[in-house]
Amino acid sequence: MTIANKIKDIVGADVFTNCAGADDFINGAVAEVADLVSDEYLKKYQHGGALEIVDASPGFISVSGKRVLDVHREDSTYNRKCMRVSHMDAISKYTDANSSFKATPLTPVWYLDGANLKIFPAPDDTDRGIVCSFTYPTTAWSGSSDTSFVGMPPELEQSVLLRASLMILQSYISNAVQDDEDVEMQQMLNTQLESLKANYQSEIDRFVKGGAQ
Repeated sequence: MTIANKIKDIVGADVFTNCAGADDFINGAVAEVADLVSDEYLKKYQHGGALEIVDASPGFISVSGKRVLDVHREDSTYNRKCMRVSHMDAISKYTDANSSFKATPLTPVWYLDGANLKIFPAPDDTDRGIVCSFTYPTTAWSGSSDTSFVGMPPELEQSVLLRASLMILQSYISNAVQDDEDVEMQQMLNTQLESLKANYQSEIDRFVKGGAQ
């Protein structure tokens, strides 16, 4: 069963079909749920395919549409874990030759410059940077034949389906109120909405409050 059909089973085909922003809501639900779980939990599913190498040229990688899970820098013998710092701190402290906080090969840092991830000391072709990231699955789900959220931990699928359904139904109810739909129908939809909220919270709590690893 496709992702779209799974959501139709939850909210109803009419609700799904009449939601112009369904694809955006599903993509948003994917990102929201992925951001609620720990880095370690996501890393279990990334394997080698999510590792990117940063060398001398261009010296950075774009992480647009991705969540950074781990950053290391090679230093001849070991891979040193990089500490994340803000862009402002990177400029004012960690890359300043005159600063006592200046990062070294033993204490490397990483930071975001816009959508670009940079490491300091800057990697070269011998001592490279290694970045592990999670790419948020995005597509036009309403017309997709995908039956799962490829790249997402499979245990999170139900949470994503429920969160997407919740947002789609909220949008549908909002439009129905503006269109002055039948009061009894609105009450039924609101009851369905509350049930979805409870189901989603119960499902996502298994991974958030339980500290899924």
